[in-house]
Amino acid sequence: MALPDQPIAAAVAPQTDPGARFQRAWARVHDHDPAAIYRVLARFYGQPHRHYHTLAHVEDCLREADAFRAAEPTFLSEEMWHAVELALWFHDVIHQPGADDNEERSADVFDAIASAAMVPPPFIAAVRRLILATKIDTPSPTAEEQVIIDCDLASLGYAPAIFRRSGIAIRKEYGFVPDREFAETRRTTFLRLSERPGIFRTEFMRLRYERQARVNLTAALEGL
Repeated sequence: MALPDQPIAAAVAPQTDPGARFQRAWARVHDHDPAAIYRVLARFYGQPHRHYHTLAHVEDCLREADAFRAAEPTFLSEEMWHAVELALWFHDVIHQPGADDNEERSADVFDAIASAAMVPPPFIAAVRRLILATKIDTPSPTAEEQVIIDCDLASLGYAPAIFRRSGIAIRKEYGFVPDREFAETRRTTFLRLSERPGIFRTEFMRLRYERQARVNLTAALEGL
């Protein structure tokens, strides 16, 4: 297995022109005005109530997928790597704090746009399945589902200062929740994650982030 590259550098390195990247990815399935579709995504991810679930989070996820693919190009087929990328673009397009159907509604947005663009139905189904896989504690029997879940959770293993900033941003998104209730929800979530045999599902991401993620979760639980 290829050795993972440096995780902290990957977590903070700038990414150039996400709009151009999305347009290239979308053009692979259809040339139906990808710039307009990106503007729709940018409006959703730029909603004022968002502080963590923004385009910056999507870019972090894409960097993780890029690092994984560079190290293990045959881990997924070419088509599935592409499906993972598009699923990452759409996986948090709907994010209403407190709602329990954000993933389903995000998948619906992709489905509607892709269907209107006449993207092949099997590919739409694959991307939809990947978006739904990001719902917490969803079983992940396929390799591509494991990849997208690990990319979505990668920030758990970022440097402590970055991990703490993510926590502050998430707290802002849930500012309407009383402190005690928020702390209890976080405690439950972090305990469930820390009690897993592996926080990450793939060997690549376990080597890359597992140790730091456990340190971060332990520190966060102690501070709640």
